[in-house]
Amino acid sequence: MKNLSKIICLISISVLLVACKDNKNSRREAPIPTVTTQIITKQSAPLSVEYAARAEGYKEVEVRAQVSGILLKRNYREGSHVKKDQQLFQIDPKPYQIALQRAEAAQKNAEANLKSAQRNWKRIDSLFKKGVVSEKSQDDAISALESAEASIDQAKAEVAAAKLNLDYTSVKAPISGITSKEIVSEGSLIGTSSSESLLTKITQIDPIYASFAIPDSEFIKSRQMMENGKISSQEGHLIKAKIFLNDNITYDQIGYLNFTDPSIDTSTGTVDARAVFDNPKGDLFPGQFVRIALQGLVLNDALLVPESAIIQNPQGKFVMIVDTDFNAQIRPVKTGLKVGDSIDIEEGINDGDVVIIEGMIKAKPGQKVKIETPNTEAKVTSK
Repeated sequence: MKNLSKIICLISISVLLVACKDNKNSRREAPIPTVTTQIITKQSAPLSVEYAARAEGYKEVEVRAQVSGILLKRNYREGSHVKKDQQLFQIDPKPYQIALQRAEAAQKNAEANLKSAQRNWKRIDSLFKKGVVSEKSQDDAISALESAEASIDQAKAEVAAAKLNLDYTSVKAPISGITSKEIVSEGSLIGTSSSESLLTKITQIDPIYASFAIPDSEFIKSRQMMENGKISSQEGHLIKAKIFLNDNITYDQIGYLNFTDPSIDTSTGTVDARAVFDNPKGDLFPGQFVRIALQGLVLNDALLVPESAIIQNPQGKFVMIVDTDFNAQIRPVKTGLKVGDSIDIEEGINDGDVVIIEGMIKAKPGQKVKIETPNTEAKVTSK
């Protein structure tokens, strides 16, 4: 009985030792993690940056009366589109018609006085040459003639002013655009002061502006990158712009950046910028909020890494690469501009590095990994 117990005990110990040995071997032969990689090479990538923007009228003009009087008629519908030089209002012209008639009569009188002075000068001059009249008489005749000529010039100026005032009674549109609501009703007495002369406003919406603000740090960095050739434009100095409306509807007209403020707004820390767009159908309205994308830019010599491959912790940003021995390594990086779902790496990796884009959690620094992408594996081996 004792021998049987000893045999069972020996068998149990043997099984336990075999199990421990198998477990140790299994730990030693743990599978190599498989990762997905991407070979990072320098490339030129189209760059698009988006900002919140607001549409603004290309021109906004106040229509004011230049003469006083009773407003007789409005010749347009409020909120409608009017053309340049179209008559908008009619101010009572009668007082100005009478003033013109008076000025024209004064001109005729001045013309008659001039003819009389010319005749008198010829007569005095002839008598002076014969020694019949004195030199003073000749001087008086010359002065009378000169005064009559000056009166003619003044009379003509008065007529021109009267005609101008009469023309001002017909208030015309200085530009083409959309009118605002009526500010003064028909039958009202119109003045010429700043508080009494405003009749309506016209906003030109074709073309139309889209104004937006660029953070100062982003603006300064982008400008530096353009100066050193890191960013360039596909169309020389023109930077294209595109507008996105609500529900991601794309506006069908391409615009161009046409203004950036030379100074930074200290209250907001931004730089004001503006793009201009054709608006033939009137789809954009002043005050409308949109998103604007600056396009046609190229990021040169970019090392683009998928954003999901970048690890961030309190110490900074990192990526994991695979070296020539198929070992995973950590690389601290400095990131730059975002391009789609990728980010340009300014410092930390080199052209041709193999970056792990999936499976970073399984890979440990210094340990071997298995690369899932065949062409990437061949690239590593060749190094």
